Amino acid sequence: MDRMLAAFSDCRLDWLLTVPSAGLQRLYDSYDVTRRCLYATREEEAIALACGLTLGGVRPIVAMQQTGVGNAINAVLSLADAYEIRFPVVVFDRGPNDPNLVQRVSSTGTLKVLDALGCAHLDWEMASATEEFSEHLRASKRWIVCSMAGVG
Repeated sequence: MDRMLAAFSDCRLDWLLTVPSAGLQRLYDSYDVTRRCLYATREEEAIALACGLTLGGVRPIVAMQQTGVGNAINAVLSLADAYEIRFPVVVFDRGPNDPNLVQRVSSTGTLKVLDALGCAHLDWEMASATEEFSEHLRASKRWIVCSMAGVG
């Protein structure tokens, strides 16, 4: 998580918008300290809020678990992408080995959808992950997928 937070700071992503998910408390706490973490009730709400913040000159990032991607896609395609409002969406994938069957099925299907949208995959086990992540953020990559297992 420290390397991810360093990349966020390096790219001056000053607001976090998220629907809370288990396992990401350190991420939320890092933005809560500066009162720049907005908790949305649904992922499409986080996308809409990020659009407004971006238009206001702020640099937000949206973070969600892979189960929220389906909720967010319409807002991304019909609002953010349609009006070229750029901000990254980091998707935390619980993976095909999650003990919860629903999460395993969601992971497999969601990754297929995100691959079709041109997402970047990031392996935090690699030494170059922080630099690679920062490059994706600076290049305004919309979708970045990270394994929940490698974030901790």
